[in-house]
Amino acid sequence: MPRPYLCKKAIKFWREKKLIKLNKTRASLRRGLSSFVLITATALSSLHTPVHQAQAVRLHSLNEAPRATDWPQVQGNPQRTGLSPETLGTNFKVIWTHPFQPEKIYPQVQGIVSQGKVFIGTEMGNLYALNAATGAQAWKFAAGSPILASVAAVADKVMFGAMDGTVYAIDANTGAQAWKTQVSTRLGLSTSPVIADGKLMLGGRNGMFYAFDPANGNKLWEYRVGAPILQTAAANNGRVYFGAMNMSVYALNTANGTLAW
Repeated sequence: MPRPYLCKKAIKFWREKKLIKLNKTRASLRRGLSSFVLITATALSSLHTPVHQAQAVRLHSLNEAPRATDWPQVQGNPQRTGLSPETLGTNFKVIWTHPFQPEKIYPQVQGIVSQGKVFIGTEMGNLYALNAATGAQAWKFAAGSPILASVAAVADKVMFGAMDGTVYAIDANTGAQAWKTQVSTRLGLSTSPVIADGKLMLGGRNGMFYAFDPANGNKLWEYRVGAPILQTAAANNGRVYFGAMNMSVYALNTANGTLAW
């Protein structure tokens, strides 16, 4: 039989070890939250180009590369590399935060930076435009349906899909609706758009993958998968890639939506 005092020592050691591990986990979560704030709040302030200059730069066209100060779609580009050419340094500090309570931000939503603004959609169906330098709200657009993925920005528009099965395009300067195209009345859209080859492309929970004209919302082509598409697509060299819930990965030709493999 083990001695009682040895059992007590073992229990005390186990509890101390668990407490150390819990403190490390909490510290890691705090660092993760700080990273999100830094991405949205210090992205422009750490760049070589002053913020006021970045806000004054002209709008880029659909075929023009985004400015270095922009993060116009998920992971920064259609290839989803997550790479930035800027030198950010290591001396980070929190410049601002913006509370959204009681609204919630879906976990996979990434802040999108374009034209001196940060764009964030919420589960309550509101799209916010925040001043990237100060965090002040520039405008709010009420889609009225949950926004569960990041937006994409190109030229003077911010575009996203919502759970009402509609793709929206919002004027990045004013927050006014530029156009909307509904593709489903029963199943929604919960993937982020990919902007490539002059098209806006995304998949839906109805098992369809779509390509739209960013200028007016006209549907250019669609491809039926037959299983929900819940993951954001990537594009490169004339093809768009995505996975579906039928355990298959697809490659489509962006020119016409035909199956490449």
